[in-house]
Amino acid sequence: MANFIRFHNPNLNYGCAPFPSGYDDHGEPVTFADTDVISIPAGCPHPEEAWAVLKFINTYEGMEYLCGGKENHGGQGKLTPFKITTPGWLEEHPHRQLDVFIQLAKSKNATITPHIAVWTEYQNELGAAFDRMWLGEASPVDALRSVRERMQEKLDRLTAIRKMRAETADELR
Repeated sequence: MANFIRFHNPNLNYGCAPFPSGYDDHGEPVTFADTDVISIPAGCPHPEEAWAVLKFINTYEGMEYLCGGKENHGGQGKLTPFKITTPGWLEEHPHRQLDVFIQLAKSKNATITPHIAVWTEYQNELGAAFDRMWLGEASPVDALRSVRERMQEKLDRLTAIRKMRAETADELR
């Protein structure tokens, strides 16, 4: 989002902060650790050159170029996946609040996207809940409670089906 703002409304005054969380007793932030995937498609007309780009991107210099320092106005505007950066890189990065995301990535509560069959549906439910909150149709507590109740019911049903299938498979052995 910061890159989008930088290119389309550079005078926008905005801030970044983690969402509040009741995940644990300390209310420490929770975040998803995600990644962008860069690959060479089958049939690529220049696979050797594409491989050279991938090798470059996976160096400190290449990753920092891709993620966007000041000299790279077309960079992604993101943090690198590396634990350390070149001295001065963060200070020159166009995303002035990138440190918020670096601290989230280092958090003990950073986790991967859950691998559950209802994940896409869960994301859709969260989006609908956000819309209800934004429009003033529901409080955050009520909207999220509704998501939890609806999704727990679906997850319980999926778990029961999987258990039944496993029991059936055991009987067939």
